[in-house]
Amino acid sequence: FMSTEVQGPSRSVSDKRGVVDALKQKATINPKSEMKSKRPSRQSKAEKQIEELNFLPNAVGSSSLTLWHRPKVQHLVHMKEKHGVTMIISALADREKPNWIRDECKKIGLKWFHIPLNGANKTLLSTKGTVRLVNSYLNFFCMKI
Repeated sequence: FMSTEVQGPSRSVSDKRGVVDALKQKATINPKSEMKSKRPSRQSKAEKQIEELNFLPNAVGSSSLTLWHRPKVQHLVHMKEKHGVTMIISALADREKPNWIRDECKKIGLKWFHIPLNGANKTLLSTKGTVRLVNSYLNFFCMKI
């Protein structure tokens, strides 16, 4: 699962390299994140999980990027409301039924794109075929943004 936080103008096709490079890296969650919630206590589990994400700044143009597992609805809402996320790119196998993410994103006003992958492990993401597939989808997404 990948989300981008759009902070500037539309991205060019040449910016896709940052996304592919980020896909090749292991997604990490920082348990000692310095990001703090505006509420001093009683954070929900979903909020805590989002706060622990590492966003790679300027990974695609001026946008930030993170890789993460399949979200729940409350994760999508929290990413949008607390972190200004404006776009979700799911990278799931079609058998995982990613369309519910599309439907939820539409309900809360997030852009959604999907890359059909049969796994998200580092080995698969590093193969030439997967990199070509991701590049072709990113070229398409860049034309849509």
